[in-house]
Amino acid sequence: MRIATDQEATEAWWELQRADFEIFISQVVVREVRRGDAELAAARLAKIREFNVLEPTPESEELTVRLLADGIVPAVAADDAAHIRRIERACAVCGLFCPVIATPNELMNLQP
Repeated sequence: MRIATDQEATEAWWELQRADFEIFISQVVVREVRRGDAELAAARLAKIREFNVLEPTPESEELTVRLLADGIVPAVAADDAAHIRRIERACAVCGLFCPVIATPNELMNLQP
């Protein structure tokens, strides 16, 4: 039920508000989008084609290590350490600005 609701919110945001945002993704996101059924993966890749893909930097790698070492992100979710929400504190410790990272529900001010 929750997954279906999240997918509906994502589709609504995609249609109604995506153009209002400058979207950046990481190579981690590209890898995730490529997973699974080849036909569905191709459709997902087409949707993200226009997004800016950020390359890893030494600072982003350091932040990933810190998120894992501090237990903010469990090791089983290591890929998520590169693009997870609520990392403001870790960014500050590394002297980095933390961008807004939000779900479609949050972007549309909907209740999860």
